[in-house]
Amino acid sequence: EGERVEKGQVLARLGTEALEARVKQAEAVLTSAKVEATLSRALVDRNRKLMEKNYFSEVDFQKGVGEAEAREEAVRAQQALLDIARKAYADASVKAPQAGVVARRYVEPGSNIGMDGRLFDIVDLAEMELALPVPATDIAMVKTGQRVNFTVGGFGNRRFEGRVVRINPVADAGTRAISTYVRVSNPAADLRGGMYARGEIVTGNGVEGLVVPLEALHMDDSGQLWVLVLEKERLVRRNVVSTSRDVRQNQALVSSGLTEGETVIVARLDESAINQPARLAR
Repeated sequence: EGERVEKGQVLARLGTEALEARVKQAEAVLTSAKVEATLSRALVDRNRKLMEKNYFSEVDFQKGVGEAEAREEAVRAQQALLDIARKAYADASVKAPQAGVVARRYVEPGSNIGMDGRLFDIVDLAEMELALPVPATDIAMVKTGQRVNFTVGGFGNRRFEGRVVRINPVADAGTRAISTYVRVSNPAADLRGGMYARGEIVTGNGVEGLVVPLEALHMDDSGQLWVLVLEKERLVRRNVVSTSRDVRQNQALVSSGLTEGETVIVARLDESAINQPARLAR
């Protein structure tokens, strides 16, 4: 376990004594069948000459032809049996189907293996797949090909990147989330299977704006977003447009309605505070 292997490398050999004996037996039977077929064909050629001189009956000649053809069919049948025996002998050498690293070895030398027994798990770390749950309310924004930025525990602030390659068409029965799969290039084999990651799917082009805490946002009955701004020692309502929100970071992006440097009130005040005098405590 942990050893790197190349594609086609022999990982294990099964007991081959019986298989080797079957190959030798099939080779011997095939050789005998070829000799008999050669003799039968030679006999047919001799009898044809005798029949042309009326020294041999046509009935006996046709019987000889049939026997020769049967011998040749026997050669082809024995050749097929030999091919099967040789394939079984070759399959006794278990070879790596791909290059990678042995993640698990299930057998030891001398152990018995069933027909469907597992021998090894081989993992190719050059390209990993990240499985992430996306809430059903957000899945409409997710498309294949989108970039995914994520971090992994143990790597500090280092950020990794991948691309969405598949989206499950069915939501999970328990969480109602949609499994989304991301392909990640991992040439240095830094990432390993089973790690946990946290990240974001880039669903569109970036929009510039000002970031304010979510507590600063208010909404009136018509759905209009607004904030309270301290302007000339008075609380002023300012209608704003927020293009995105990040609940985890407790932030909202305001694309219009605010100017950089303005003082935004975070305290949860209702509309009765509008136009009330106020000042910053120094």
